[in-house]
Amino acid sequence: MGRLPLSDFLQSKGARFLELAKRSIPADYGDAEAEYHALIASAGLADRSHRGLLQLTGEDRIRFLNGQTTNDVASLQPGRAIYTTFVNAKGKMRADGNILVFADRLWIDVEAGCDSALAADLDKFLIADDVQVENLTARFVRLAVIGPRAPEVVHHPDMEVPAEANCFIESACGKFGSPVVLRSFFGADLFFEFFCAVEHAQALATALDEAAKKVDGRWIGWQALEMRRVELGIPRFGADMDQNTLPPEAGIESRAISYTKGCYIGQEVISRIRSVGRVNRHLAGLKFAGNKEGVPPGSRLTQDSAEVGQVTSCVRVPGKGWIGLGYVKRGVSPGPGGLKGDGFEAMVAEGTPPSNR
Repeated sequence: MGRLPLSDFLQSKGARFLELAKRSIPADYGDAEAEYHALIASAGLADRSHRGLLQLTGEDRIRFLNGQTTNDVASLQPGRAIYTTFVNAKGKMRADGNILVFADRLWIDVEAGCDSALAADLDKFLIADDVQVENLTARFVRLAVIGPRAPEVVHHPDMEVPAEANCFIESACGKFGSPVVLRSFFGADLFFEFFCAVEHAQALATALDEAAKKVDGRWIGWQALEMRRVELGIPRFGADMDQNTLPPEAGIESRAISYTKGCYIGQEVISRIRSVGRVNRHLAGLKFAGNKEGVPPGSRLTQDSAEVGQVTSCVRVPGKGWIGLGYVKRGVSPGPGGLKGDGFEAMVAEGTPPSNR
């Protein structure tokens, strides 16, 4: 099982670990609920080095990638980032992630465990293209600062950070090397992420740690992040999305798909769905009642003894109890008693949950 480069440092901060995609990552730092409260009230500091990172170089990189992904990469200027999905010829997802456009290269940030498979997929479509695909996952430590007071944490005198969302800069400073700093959103929450060379990572982590303490922020683990992710309705590939998911089903169409760009793999199917104006199922927010232990992903949602959906994520959020995400069939109304399940009832939230990243 792979260890994160800062595992010893994180353990000194109280990290307790779990396994995700063959990596050992912080589950919590002793109190997941306190970490959740820091995340929503102040700032949470998270190590996200388990995520995958690919790099594309070569003269044809933009044209090639634009034909592989649902969003419009060709329209972006250097220093901009965009969320997108990769789909197959049937419109089903291969991966999702963020693309960062540099003057001389492209980065693709993907979920943990998706980097090798996506790199292999991209290689299959390279014929006479001047494009090189490289996996950079092991070369960087990824440190994120999330929450309303995140700007106070990241404004360090030795480092420059982006002023606008969905932008990044290469912040040249001797103390921390030259980290790439991305400003974005985690749902509705402010989000900064530092891509730092391994040899400078502990110095950066220490500086962010000291700054976070000044605003009552703290290190947060996977459990607190999952609480907030599900609460905000952000679907995660590998949990709420997989190789059988059409992007519009997951409610990410508005931010992941361009209908004005050129051709790409799966475009015909995605465009046909838009013309029809509906999908046969959609991701919804769930509130679980009558259950004290949580609901395992994969649990059925039934109505009048007929299966009408399935749970994909379930977490216990302080003050809200057990909530989750799951797919329900088109036209299904929860009704006064909610939807039934194996030992639980689920009230389905109105519409599709928010899914900004």
